This record gives sequence, C-alpha cells and structure tokens, in this order.
Amino acid sequence: MANEEYPTTVSYQGENPMLRTLLDAATKHWETDESTLLENIAKIGYHESAGTFDPSIQQIDGGPGRGIFQYEMDRPGQYNEEGKEYINQGASTAVNRLIAINSLDNNITLWGEGGQPEWINDLINNNYNVGELNEEQQYLLFLADKMRDPTASFKGVDTDEELAAEWAEEHQAGTKAGTQEREDIISKFLKDMPEYEKYISSLPLKLVLPE
Repeated sequence: MANEEYPTTVSYQGENPMLRTLLDAATKHWETDESTLLENIAKIGYHESAGTFDPSIQQIDGGPGRGIFQYEMDRPGQYNEEGKEYINQGASTAVNRLIAINSLDNNITLWGEGGQPEWINDLINNNYNVGELNEEQQYLLFLADKMRDPTASFKGVDTDEELAAEWAEEHQAGTKAGTQEREDIISKFLKDMPEYEKYISSLPLKLVLPE
C-alpha cells in the first residue's frame, strides 16, 4: 500500500509475545499480510489520535475517547435525554473480546494458567481508561476487538478508500450508508492520509510500534 512519493514498510519488531501471537493469528484470520494489516491499523490510529499516535491522548472535546484508537472509557454519571444513566461500552467491549479470544479460541493462547495480565485487571478497575496503556497493549486490544467483531474485516482492504469505508462502517456505528454524515466521515479520514504518508515515511526505521 506504499505510494510512490512516500514508500513505506510498516512492520512490528517488538518483543511482546502476546502481540506477536495475535498478529500472526490476525493475518490468517483476514487472509492478509502483516505489513498491509499494520499499515491499515496505523492509518486508523493516526486519524483517531489527531496525527499524534499518542497513547495517552484524550478526546479533544472532552468526551470519553482515550488512546490511539479513542476507545470510550466508562464514565458513571452520564444521562441520556430521558434522564437514564448510561455507560459507554467501547473499551469494555474490547477488553471482553480480548479475554474471550484467549479463553474461547483453542488456536490462540495469549496467557497461560497463571491468569490474565495485571494490566487488564487494572484497566477494568480504572473505568477502562485505555489511555493508561502503552502502544503495544493498545494494538493488542484493537486487534482482539476487531477479530471478535462479527462484522469487522480487513480482508481485501487494500486502498485508502476501502479502509475509510470500512472504518466508517465499523467504528462510526449508527451512521447510515449513502448519507451525508457517512460521506463526511469518509472524506475526513481520506483527508488525513497524505499527512500520514509524510509522517510514517519520516520515521528512521519505518516502524509504527517500538522495537
């Protein structure tokens, strides 16, 4: 997916065994190669984090979004127009899917009999504030979330236009195809892509994640 002006090779050269395992499983799950998958995820992260890849970034307008992918944390004390309290479920759903992918899929083992990592327990106990996780943990959470989502798919997503459409469909749930709202979401995503290419090509090692 690299373009001619800004050729890039996105790869993961870290040592997180859980992320390594899930990346291998994800490429098989979506029948894609690792570089294409990571580049798609990186473009989403660039867009969602306002071009920063800052793992601690908070939603600019004060909303519940946290981290590179702006997962919504639980925030007690929120009420709808009818006066009923509600909880944002974006981050908590992703955590439940991460736990499920380890316990329900016999082909994927992220942690053993010793139990889930302490950072998952800390995340649950801290209202699912994803902004307190490091980059690798956030990528791990994102991958598990999308792999367990029955409608999400990176299979055959090879262009920015296809990625923008997929992201508008999955991450911006509630918007309808063919509406101006959906078109505006896609247009905003695509507007970020030239800047993403400049940003990623400027990295000395062409890596999205740390070594």
